[in-house]
Amino acid sequence: MKTRVVCFIKPDLDTVVAGSLLGAEHALVCPLPHEAPEQLLADKRVLCLECGGSGRIAEKNFDHHGEKVLPCAAEQAWHAIGAPQTLRSLVAYTAAVDTGSGRPAQGAEGITLSALLSGMRLCHTSPAAQFSAGLRLVACVCARQSDPEDVAWLPAHDALAQQYLMAKQAAQQKLEALAPQAVTLAHTPCTVMLLAAEVPGVHGLLRRLGAEISLAWNPPRHQWTLAAAHGFASYIRDTLALLKQREPGWGGPAGGGIIGSPRGGSKLLLSDILACLRTAL
Repeated sequence: MKTRVVCFIKPDLDTVVAGSLLGAEHALVCPLPHEAPEQLLADKRVLCLECGGSGRIAEKNFDHHGEKVLPCAAEQAWHAIGAPQTLRSLVAYTAAVDTGSGRPAQGAEGITLSALLSGMRLCHTSPAAQFSAGLRLVACVCARQSDPEDVAWLPAHDALAQQYLMAKQAAQQKLEALAPQAVTLAHTPCTVMLLAAEVPGVHGLLRRLGAEISLAWNPPRHQWTLAAAHGFASYIRDTLALLKQREPGWGGPAGGGIIGSPRGGSKLLLSDILACLRTAL
């Protein structure tokens, strides 16, 4: 059955790559503020990307945030279209970025597909525009069968991609200036660091500063994310279970190394989050 509508909550890398693989550029874009209702999840004409229905691929639901450990949405989509080998590196890269299972190495120019998508989301305010622009970037990478870890060629030949790169670089400069404000909360059994910032990339910065578990706090949105370096993901999963007992809405990819507060923001204090983390450690 042909897809007529595509639904999603946040047009991040995993959502956009999954949408690209599944032909979402031909569908009506319908961003959602929360998980899709059952009526949409059960409608095979509606493609639901990371907005509920984990494990229900036959109904065109591609999500991995349920209790069962599943591949990321892009990997599920890749298998659904026959797992073409020409797209293997793109899917593997997307999975690594999305689940925090390992930060992919950057290319010589330090320009990755994830970086361009991050800059793109700074340039476009509406989720629908972000999704469409993201599909365009992914299509360019797929057409060239380019390494997603090194897409320096794209902004060099595309004016919009150059705009996205400049936005990302400006945000990165702001972030780097905040590095002295990073706080080390613990050294054993692993290094835990915290930084409050409104720009993306906090976990990458804290990782470079030596964090094995990083906490990013966005004050205006009252949103938290916690991420773990390779080998420390079990601490994050245990922390998530404790946080969900205190406040519904916390979540993250099952089996992954990154978790986040409710989409509408968290009412928990830093002391609450640290209590859960210390118990998990």
